[in-house]
Amino acid sequence: MTTAPAPRPSGSFQAATASRPVQLTTFIGREREIAAVDDLLQSTRLLTLTGVGGAGKTRLAAEVAARVALRFEASGWVDLASLSDPALVPQVVAAALGYREEGDRSAVETMVHRLCERTTLVILDNCEHLVDACAELVEKLLKGCPIVRILATSREALGVPGEQAWLVPPLSLPTHTSLPEVLSSEAGRLFLERARAALPSFVVDDANAPAVSQICRRLDGIPLAIELAAARVRVLAPRQIAARLDDAFTLLTTSGRSTVQRHRTLRETIDWSYALLTPAEAELFRRLSVFAGTFSLDAVEAICEGDDVLDVLSSLVDKSLVVMEAAQGEARYRLLETLRQYAQERLAAANEVAATRHCHALFFTELVAARERDTFGGASEPELTTRLVAEEGNFRAAGDWAHETGDYSTSLRLCAALHWHWYARGHFREGWNRLQAALAHADEAPPLDAGKAYAAAAMIAYLTGALDQVGPHAARAVALLRDQNDPWHLSYALIFHGVSTPDPMAAERLFVEATSLARAHAPGSVLLAFGLFWQGMLAMNQHNLDLAERLLGEDHAIGRALGHPAAIAFPLTMLGRLKLQRGHLEAAAVDLQRALRVHADNRDVLGCFWSLEGLAQHAHLAGRPERAAQILAVVREQRDEIGALWSLQEEKEFQALGASTPQQRSMTLPELVEYALESIPRVPDAEPSPPVASPAQSTARTLAVRTLGPVQIRLASVPLAWASAKPRELLLLLLCYPDGRTREQVGLAFWPDASIEQVRNNFHVILHRLRKTLGGTHWVRLANEQYAVDPQAAVDFDASRFERDVTAGLARFKKNGDAALLESALTLYGGDFLENEVVGDWHLELRDRLRQKYVGALTALGERHMKEEHWPEAADAWRRLVARDELDERAYRGLMTCHARLGERSQVQQLYQRMERLLDKQLEAKPQPETTQLYRRLLST
Repeated sequence: MTTAPAPRPSGSFQAATASRPVQLTTFIGREREIAAVDDLLQSTRLLTLTGVGGAGKTRLAAEVAARVALRFEASGWVDLASLSDPALVPQVVAAALGYREEGDRSAVETMVHRLCERTTLVILDNCEHLVDACAELVEKLLKGCPIVRILATSREALGVPGEQAWLVPPLSLPTHTSLPEVLSSEAGRLFLERARAALPSFVVDDANAPAVSQICRRLDGIPLAIELAAARVRVLAPRQIAARLDDAFTLLTTSGRSTVQRHRTLRETIDWSYALLTPAEAELFRRLSVFAGTFSLDAVEAICEGDDVLDVLSSLVDKSLVVMEAAQGEARYRLLETLRQYAQERLAAANEVAATRHCHALFFTELVAARERDTFGGASEPELTTRLVAEEGNFRAAGDWAHETGDYSTSLRLCAALHWHWYARGHFREGWNRLQAALAHADEAPPLDAGKAYAAAAMIAYLTGALDQVGPHAARAVALLRDQNDPWHLSYALIFHGVSTPDPMAAERLFVEATSLARAHAPGSVLLAFGLFWQGMLAMNQHNLDLAERLLGEDHAIGRALGHPAAIAFPLTMLGRLKLQRGHLEAAAVDLQRALRVHADNRDVLGCFWSLEGLAQHAHLAGRPERAAQILAVVREQRDEIGALWSLQEEKEFQALGASTPQQRSMTLPELVEYALESIPRVPDAEPSPPVASPAQSTARTLAVRTLGPVQIRLASVPLAWASAKPRELLLLLLCYPDGRTREQVGLAFWPDASIEQVRNNFHVILHRLRKTLGGTHWVRLANEQYAVDPQAAVDFDASRFERDVTAGLARFKKNGDAALLESALTLYGGDFLENEVVGDWHLELRDRLRQKYVGALTALGERHMKEEHWPEAADAWRRLVARDELDERAYRGLMTCHARLGERSQVQQLYQRMERLLDKQLEAKPQPETTQLYRRLLST
């Protein structure tokens, strides 16, 4: 790099003039990265750009150096790639900067002396193989010369005090396969630019844009890999390049003489990094290749056994060979695709594939099998759901390996344990295909494993419309499980045996046996709720609506007590349909609407279908056939996509309602949910409701933010992808303060120990990322030094809506006993505000306030219903409180009183004993005297 043309003081020495590399190709994108690095260079004296080989560290450093040169009186570039002797680092750096040893001064002393004469930027490129020597030199230069700044590039940080390490991100990727998306991404533009350099006639068009998008994504946006792939357009079309990426190291080579030697093939680039690893690092790196997608630390420690696995993994992260991502408060890791392929080759060469993949399959089978009951019914704790979704790639890899190697017991166990997760995710076809492949070898596996798999297959067969397979699979499951001392799975198999039995009396006997087993061995469980649901369905089909209402009502009460979304919403859906049969359209609409909201929030695809079909029936009966036809047409299309087909009876029934009518407009499932909810007139309130979002606001550009329970943020019904946690946290904070927050107030909440300069830089980086994620600067406005979400923006924030509606609903309930608005508000509360989220303490005040409102509302419901001697309704309110806080003695007292009034004394005893155990275990305390006195009085009467 030539010296910046700044004026030199009279009589000064010639500034360092080491040349930065001359670039022969166009620099693509990276404007945000250049700005971020530029900002950091103003606040730190040592900035190290880190990243995997080929990530573009050198090129980014060169661009930054060119743009910031005018701020320095002198600058110099030192390329250390060809140096192998650490002892020579000081001399080589001094020589590259144009300095010689002076008299008794060493090279380091000479540099310190000369660099102190001018504000100087020193760029040290390719430090990874000389980290210790570079760190020692840099520390001496920084201590000896306060006005020098150093920009280094390395695959790992230098570890010098005061260093700011900055991971060079991959190029931005196309989010879709369309031509505009490809050309608007940095990776797509780089591919086009380098492809044209190889073949000037090359263009990206509508035909090859999907293949280019696939190439960019498969190569993780790594510039070197994309450049090498683009060079292949001389002999291969993009579609052919994409198809050959499974063998990336054969494809991605170049013989260009202008290319740095270690960058002429992707293999040589990674060889350069691999050769620098210790034996322990190399061993762990190749074993990590068995993971598909991301993986957790506990999985690494279990599968890749060795000493100090965490330390070795951390070292690989530091060396940019493993990517660490924070998700839901947990660190997860992944290998870039090209690194994974390389590591797989190394694993095979070390003859470690079979042992490592066997451990991998066993670990992930045990992981899901141990929590099988927690996923029953298609819902689980948010933390577990997040974990299972994150591990889907690993589950598939484990299943493939077990099947390929003939480990049929593991294959059957894994399929059986996963089938409710498949249901929750809408993976019906995948689940059916994997179960069928595993059951082909059921006779070679233990009866318990086979029986569970047959029961799972019966359920999936029902969902996919393979009704002729439900009965045989269920019957086989029952036969295998009767001798296995597993009442849970036997009850489950009996339920589907009943579902598939055409004789109503025989089906009823099977349901009674199933629910009796569940009551005896799993009282109050989702399994019992599941049995009651299907028994209620049978009663509905037999037109015994009173019995159906009682069974479904008990099912719904269990779901509410458990806080289980599916067990809440499915019976509520069928109760809505039951009310349609009775002609109670308004009440039916309320039940179906509430059920649909729960299903949608739980992402239960099939549950949404059932509620939507009920709402289509409602629309038809309400004289709105065009809406009924639109809903059913989209539902049919969505069902076809996931393989959840209608039965012949349903087909006939829905055809009569216009299911075959062409769609008025194409919709995604979230859009259909909004459409169906909008199509129902609101039930008239006794007094005006608080203002709600208008239909115009709830359409395409609505920002829906769910924070009461698992955090979900969607824009136009599409989940937003967050590159890091802080921008999302900034959005949540601003939503909690609609009047706005100053930059300093945000800094105090997010970085209380940071300097003013650090707060400024940090704030503007995350604000930029937030606006980018939301798609524009208009979402967050600045007025009077206050940053706030634009009050005119269409935002549906559940915490705000809950607080507003529960306050209004509680006032209405206390005034005239109308609980409709209050009950509707309570359905929003899926958990404490930002529960299990890693955020600052700023949210605690709102969390406690909302929790108090939730508890206060349920307490008011329970006390009012008890006063009016509506014991089942009161019990439901107290159950929900116990489910939220299992140590709330007031709720236990209310629930025990309700059970006693309902003649259920055994439940009183069970509740008291449960509370007594919990208090002793968690607080080492005994029940309050008031609670004990009530318990004794209730048992004695």
